[in-house]
Amino acid sequence: KKNATEYEGAEALKAEIEGKSVTISLKAQENGKLYGSVNAGLLVSTFADQHNVKIEKRQIALPGAIKEVGQYSIDVNLPQGITATFTLDIESIAETD
Repeated sequence: KKNATEYEGAEALKAEIEGKSVTISLKAQENGKLYGSVNAGLLVSTFADQHNVKIEKRQIALPGAIKEVGQYSIDVNLPQGITATFTLDIESIAETD
């Protein structure tokens, strides 16, 4: 019974995550390299802010260090072996002198 409930919860969460996109604007150099990198904590808080859906940091599967402007596919590992994917757009904030 618990597994069935957990599975349904994971499927419901997948429906809220799958296909969504998140945009983060960060300072970057002219060549697109970020000052710093994007981590799971930033993704979790930004996803919650933009979509009102709570994901845990440990569920985020980063495709390596994200250190450049661009578009990335981010997998979220949910219970019962279910995976949801959303798109991350990293935009550059123009530096002001």
